[in-house]
Amino acid sequence: MELREVREEEDLDVKLSCLHLSEAEKRGVKGTWLNLEEGGGKAQVVGKLFAEKPGRAEGIIQTLGKIWCPIKGINCKELGNNLFLITFLQPGGKRRALEEGPWDFGGDLFLVREFERNSSLEDLDFYITPCWVRVMKLPIGLMNKATGVAIGENLGTFLEVDAEEDELAIGHFLRVKILLDIRKPL
Repeated sequence: MELREVREEEDLDVKLSCLHLSEAEKRGVKGTWLNLEEGGGKAQVVGKLFAEKPGRAEGIIQTLGKIWCPIKGINCKELGNNLFLITFLQPGGKRRALEEGPWDFGGDLFLVREFERNSSLEDLDFYITPCWVRVMKLPIGLMNKATGVAIGENLGTFLEVDAEEDELAIGHFLRVKILLDIRKPL
């Protein structure tokens, strides 16, 4: 290091040593955690709409709400930047929203994530999503669970194969569920 850099570093150390927190800053603010434990709190997720135009909560309630909770529906609150807090008004809606996606909303991708009390909105990852993939034109002899696992592991993180108890999946196509990174081309 040059002599000038050493002096600048020493000056900075002296200036930093003079900084002290006030009593009010030391006390800080103590918040109260939401009760999101099993049985307490509401069934909620955070959703993100991948669209250039801003989405509207009313549209999500009318379209996706009728799919997830056809009897009682959902509540939806806009959080800005095409993020939405969704509250499910009947059992099973949250599971369906999380497990059966990704979702199409007006031709745009809509992904949902678990509402985690320890995370900020900026921490939520909306780029990895479960996705069913159809594998077409396979020979009948390859339409089985083992082939689905091999293909799934090649495409992303394998989750499951739509197969019978005997592990056969004979049909027009083989369905494989994977975790897909939407930033990567298919």
